[in-house]
Amino acid sequence: MAKPININKANFTQLKAIKKIGETRALAIIAKREEDGLLNLDNLKEIPEAPQSLWTALLNEKIICFEDPEESDEGQEVLKNTIESLRHKILSVEKSRDDMAETFQTKIEKISEQSKAHIEEQRLMFEQQRDVYTKQKQEQIEQMKEMIKSQNEEIKDIHEYSKKIQTQLQQKETLLKVEKVIAEKEEKSSPVQLLKGKYNANDHKHSDYGGPTAPKMSTYDGRNDWRPYYLQFSTIADRCKWQSEQRLYKLIECLRDKALKFYSSRPKFVQTNYESLCKKMEERFGRKEPPHIVRRLLQDLKQEQEESLEEFAERAQELATDGYPDTPDNFVQTSFWVLISWRNLEQLLIWQTTLST
Repeated sequence: MAKPININKANFTQLKAIKKIGETRALAIIAKREEDGLLNLDNLKEIPEAPQSLWTALLNEKIICFEDPEESDEGQEVLKNTIESLRHKILSVEKSRDDMAETFQTKIEKISEQSKAHIEEQRLMFEQQRDVYTKQKQEQIEQMKEMIKSQNEEIKDIHEYSKKIQTQLQQKETLLKVEKVIAEKEEKSSPVQLLKGKYNANDHKHSDYGGPTAPKMSTYDGRNDWRPYYLQFSTIADRCKWQSEQRLYKLIECLRDKALKFYSSRPKFVQTNYESLCKKMEERFGRKEPPHIVRRLLQDLKQEQEESLEEFAERAQELATDGYPDTPDNFVQTSFWVLISWRNLEQLLIWQTTLST
């Protein structure tokens, strides 16, 4: 039996040699094969040049076929091998997919843990920076408060100083006005000129008192304590046996600066009366604390290390005299020396106790 002719591989010569095919139908088969590729029974039945039953009969008689039997077996084996290979590949891919999924999950978990750790680290760092920033801001606020407080105090001091300057300017302006008025009055009627009518040095030159010649008198400007100067002036006046008018005239000659301005601003009855003038000078320029202040200083009085007993006694007696102005001098001196004796005795006892220990 002849071998069937493969419709899909036969050439023109082989095709036209098939029973009942001929050249026309062979060309139609080739054209159909070029159009559809590999042909089957349905494709052949579509060829209009041949009846459909022809192809069925040729196929049943095994005159034609669509593929070689050996190739069919080989194709099935190849197909089987291909399927098996694909199955292994699919299994390998699935396994790789599972491995990749597991690896991916592990990576995700690791990344998640790292992210949590990083977020926690960032949170702690942020809290630390926030605390530092808050502390710095609080310190800056406190510094600003202190600065504002200091500036307010400075502003307050400036206001007080401005008020003080304003007051001083007003006082100075008032003083200038008063000095101007006094100068005008002095031009019209000088106190010394008034005294010249009452006192004449020539009248006293050969007076009955005949005291010694007065030394050159020191001046008084009001900057120091009045009492020592008054004591010196009174001593010289007593020695020279000056009368009240002489004392007044000499005192006026010795006044300078503040003291002279003070004298010029006094009423006329004070300017022309020696006792009244000395009393006013004592009130104005006497450096005397109130008696209760002096007594408190006297209670806390202590002898300095390099101060002699005589110097300490003189300083304490002066305070005692100022602190008890109505007490007789001899009583003050007696009480003071008793106090000094008791204090020296107390210091001596302390010294002896120190030596014995």
